[in-house]
Amino acid sequence: MESIGVASRGIVREVLTRYNYQEWETLMKNYLRGENLWEVVESDSVFDAQRNAKALHIIQLSCAPIIFKQIKHLQTAHEAWNHLAEVCRSEVQPHIRHGVVSDNVSEHKDLYKFVKNGDWEGTSSYLRDQPNAIFWAPPSGRTVLHVATIEGHMKIVEWLVYLGKKQLVEMQDEDGNTALALAAIYGDINIAKCFVNAEGGFELLAIENKEGEIPLLLAANSGRKRMTRFLFFRTSSDVIDQQSPDNRVLLLERCIQAHIFGKQINHNTSIYTASLILFSNPQSSSPSPFQ
Repeated sequence: MESIGVASRGIVREVLTRYNYQEWETLMKNYLRGENLWEVVESDSVFDAQRNAKALHIIQLSCAPIIFKQIKHLQTAHEAWNHLAEVCRSEVQPHIRHGVVSDNVSEHKDLYKFVKNGDWEGTSSYLRDQPNAIFWAPPSGRTVLHVATIEGHMKIVEWLVYLGKKQLVEMQDEDGNTALALAAIYGDINIAKCFVNAEGGFELLAIENKEGEIPLLLAANSGRKRMTRFLFFRTSSDVIDQQSPDNRVLLLERCIQAHIFGKQINHNTSIYTASLILFSNPQSSSPSPFQ
């Protein structure tokens, strides 16, 4: 599994994003206990400033940049931990990760089960009888294409893209995520290639979710090094240039942290090229960090 930052140092497998809190919480709690720091996190009073600083530092380092920004002003590990629990737990919904079929799927439940289980014959048979079901979505907005993407069923994804074409691949869930956006989050490059190579595929690279993030930003935020590199070189400079100055700075920051352009900035021309792309908009109010 790809990761950045402290993930490579063995504390957690992936830095904390909006999509992996449950696993992150378990691994982080075990690590803090092993370092004899968990009681510091549990306590609402700072009885040992040095241990609090160490625990807070570990928690901060284990967060993706967009998550770190939410806790960087907090002074205690207890506050940071509770804030992350409150914010990130609200992002975790049963239909988002594995276990997609739930009571929220009131119609076409058999179809969703076929797709979730990777049942190619069941899926194709159902859609032959009810072809319009391919465009149906429950309140979560997750179509069967979203589900197949989350579960990593490549054959079913390819068939759904063939049947649903541009209309299906552009459908967004309640968070504004297309299926490509989910592939970016989960790091499945083969599925991402299927979307990018489909009709209107390059247009998908420019679709923002409700947080204003395009697939490239989502991949970088999730620590998906190979996916970030793949999407960076397929997302046009025009699309990147249309991002807000903050998002362009954030993208460059994420790419550097994930070593997308190599570790040595001074001896790597690709990072210079990237900075030109990210900061070439003359209307941008944000100065280049290389000036």
